[in-house]
Amino acid sequence: MIDDNLRLTRAHLRSEMREIDAQIERIRAEDRLFRRYGFGSDLHEMQLTALRIQRQELQARLLRADELCGRRQTNRHGIGAWLLVLPALAVMLVQSVFPRRRHAARPA
Repeated sequence: MIDDNLRLTRAHLRSEMREIDAQIERIRAEDRLFRRYGFGSDLHEMQLTALRIQRQELQARLLRADELCGRRQTNRHGIGAWLLVLPALAVMLVQSVFPRRRHAARPA
């Protein structure tokens, strides 16, 4: 029962975040339209600031709900990203040791 409540809470929080994201995008589009016609809009900036703060609060609540469910935020960079470091360093070393070939100009 607790898991169902947590799942519903998380779903509700995610839904609210999507609504806030849609509002932010709508305000940005309206602001672009205003700027196209040469109007500045401090009201848009204030609205965006308030929505961003609200979104951060929702994000924090969602992270707490995830922790209660036993879900942790995974690191976006997995082991595969670290496996690319060694070949990338090797390529940089080879490029620094051997100068680039210069193509001779072809006679016309």
